[in-house]
Amino acid sequence: MNDKVEVITASDLKPIFDDLNEALSIVETLKENSQPMFQGKHYLTDSALGRRLNICKRTLATYRAKGILGYYNLPGKILYADTDIEAFLQRHYLPPFY
Repeated sequence: MNDKVEVITASDLKPIFDDLNEALSIVETLKENSQPMFQGKHYLTDSALGRRLNICKRTLATYRAKGILGYYNLPGKILYADTDIEAFLQRHYLPPFY
């Protein structure tokens, strides 16, 4: 069994830390220059929204047909933006009677 302990000096570590600082600089530049793909919006599918609101897909289809709720129609998939859902819920909010 080898009982030798290898000592790493500051001069040995300097290239590693220089590389890490360069990588950090690149990450910060990318972060400053990038934009979120969906600009902070989240999207729900027909099924997910139905479960969340406790309504069936047919009700959502009626809302779409009547133009009550905005949506995105991708081939084989219906998506709803969280901002559109929030606006829909706010329009239909009835405050409590006091």
